[in-house]
Amino acid sequence: MGGPRINYKKMDKLIKAKKKTWDQIAAKMPCSKSAVVNRAAKIGEQRFKTKTAQSRIPSEPRTKSFDYLAALRAGFPTDKRQNEDLSSYVQGVRV
Repeated sequence: MGGPRINYKKMDKLIKAKKKTWDQIAAKMPCSKSAVVNRAAKIGEQRFKTKTAQSRIPSEPRTKSFDYLAALRAGFPTDKRQNEDLSSYVQGVRV
Protein backbone atom coordinates (compact mmCIF):
# COMPACT_ATOMS: atom_id res chain seq x y z
CA MET A 1 0.00 0.00 0.00
CA GLY A 2 2.08 2.94 1.21
CA GLY A 3 5.76 3.59 0.79
CA PRO A 4 8.48 2.56 3.22
CA ARG A 5 7.90 3.38 6.87
CA ILE A 6 9.54 6.54 8.17
CA ASN A 7 12.33 6.12 10.72
CA TYR A 8 11.41 8.95 13.10
CA LYS A 9 14.53 8.55 15.27
CA LYS A 10 16.71 9.15 12.21
CA MET A 11 14.50 12.06 11.10
CA ASP A 12 14.69 13.65 14.58
CA LYS A 13 18.48 13.37 14.51
CA LEU A 14 18.66 15.10 11.10
CA ILE A 15 16.24 17.83 12.19
CA LYS A 16 18.12 18.54 15.44
CA ALA A 17 21.50 18.63 13.65
CA LYS A 18 20.25 21.65 11.61
CA LYS A 19 22.75 20.93 8.85
CA LYS A 20 20.23 20.09 6.12
CA THR A 21 17.17 21.87 4.75
CA TRP A 22 13.70 20.36 5.10
CA ASP A 23 13.82 19.37 1.40
CA GLN A 24 17.13 17.54 1.83
CA ILE A 25 15.85 15.69 4.89
CA ALA A 26 12.65 14.73 3.04
CA ALA A 27 14.69 13.35 0.11
CA LYS A 28 16.92 11.34 2.45
CA MET A 29 14.07 9.91 4.53
CA PRO A 30 11.83 9.24 1.65
CA CYS A 31 8.83 11.33 2.75
CA SER A 32 7.26 14.67 1.93
CA LYS A 33 8.61 18.03 3.07
CA SER A 34 5.40 18.69 5.01
CA ALA A 35 5.96 15.49 7.03
CA VAL A 36 9.41 16.78 8.03
CA VAL A 37 8.06 20.25 8.89
CA ASN A 38 5.22 18.77 10.96
CA ARG A 39 7.63 16.44 12.79
CA ALA A 40 9.98 19.36 13.53
CA ALA A 41 7.10 21.36 14.97
CA LYS A 42 6.05 18.38 17.07
CA ILE A 43 9.49 17.98 18.63
CA GLY A 44 9.92 21.75 19.07
CA GLU A 45 12.54 22.32 16.37
CA GLN A 46 10.54 24.43 13.93
CA ARG A 47 12.50 26.99 11.94
CA PHE A 48 11.27 30.49 11.27
CA LYS A 49 12.00 32.65 8.26
CA THR A 50 14.60 35.27 8.98
CA LYS A 51 14.28 38.77 7.60
CA THR A 52 16.94 39.05 4.90
CA ALA A 53 16.05 42.23 3.04
CA GLN A 54 15.50 45.63 4.59
CA SER A 55 11.90 46.75 4.72
CA ARG A 56 11.04 49.31 2.05
CA ILE A 57 11.14 52.93 3.16
CA PRO A 58 8.56 55.02 1.29
CA SER A 59 10.09 57.91 -0.63
CA GLU A 60 7.35 60.31 0.49
CA PRO A 61 5.52 60.22 3.79
CA ARG A 62 1.99 58.99 3.26
CA THR A 63 -0.56 61.65 4.04
CA LYS A 64 -4.28 61.42 3.55
CA SER A 65 -5.20 63.81 0.76
CA PHE A 66 -8.89 64.12 1.62
CA ASP A 67 -10.70 62.73 4.64
CA TYR A 68 -14.07 61.86 3.12
CA LEU A 69 -15.70 60.70 6.37
CA ALA A 70 -14.66 63.81 8.29
CA ALA A 71 -15.98 66.00 5.46
CA LEU A 72 -19.23 64.04 5.43
CA ARG A 73 -19.69 64.61 9.17
CA ALA A 74 -18.86 68.31 8.83
CA GLY A 75 -21.32 68.72 5.96
CA PHE A 76 -18.69 69.10 3.19
CA PRO A 77 -16.82 72.41 3.24
CA THR A 78 -17.54 74.83 0.39
CA ASP A 79 -13.89 74.87 -0.76
CA LYS A 80 -14.20 74.11 -4.49
CA ARG A 81 -10.59 72.96 -4.90
CA GLN A 82 -11.31 69.61 -3.21
CA ASN A 83 -13.93 68.77 -5.84
CA GLU A 84 -12.05 70.36 -8.73
CA ASP A 85 -11.58 67.30 -10.95
CA LEU A 86 -14.76 65.47 -9.98
CA SER A 87 -17.87 65.35 -12.14
CA SER A 88 -20.92 67.33 -11.07
CA TYR A 89 -22.64 64.04 -10.16
CA VAL A 90 -19.94 63.18 -7.61
CA GLN A 91 -19.82 66.74 -6.24
CA GLY A 92 -23.50 66.66 -5.37
CA VAL A 93 -26.20 69.24 -5.89
CA ARG A 94 -25.31 72.79 -4.87
CA VAL A 95 -28.08 74.82 -3.29
